[in-house]
Amino acid sequence: MSASPAAAAPSAGAPSQVWLPGITPDDIQFLVGNVTGLASTAPNGSSSIQIDNGYDFYWFATTHQADLAGAVQTESSRVIPLVTVLINDSSASRNLQNNPTPLETLSGAGMFPYRLIRPRLFPANTIITFTWVSYVASGTTYSNIYHLLHGYRIRH
Repeated sequence: MSASPAAAAPSAGAPSQVWLPGITPDDIQFLVGNVTGLASTAPNGSSSIQIDNGYDFYWFATTHQADLAGAVQTESSRVIPLVTVLINDSSASRNLQNNPTPLETLSGAGMFPYRLIRPRLFPANTIITFTWVSYVASGTTYSNIYHLLHGYRIRH
């Protein structure tokens, strides 16, 4: 059974039942804020995401992945990054937390996404800035930390 464009068309401002790129005004999107090289000797980093012009982004879940020097990981050896993150929304000119928060408290591993109670809107042209601080023990360096915002975008 395939969805017809007419059946998938949403009412004004509402997401459609299915995503049909080029037909419906919305689509699923994964936005990534990543940081490299956080260590006890270089604990600070930042990254940002620019929301496209002409689209609003509705964030509904978050996942992350980290690695140590690109080493292979298994379920039992998954890296739990000891970093805090502070998220800033330029459209609201404010931070989303009152203090930097350990990443594991607001983001799940890939198979266990952290779900928001209701979607968070980031309007078109918003810049989402992440400020990272490592509190890892001496001798550990996170080669990569990927922080994914799962959501959907709606065209204006």
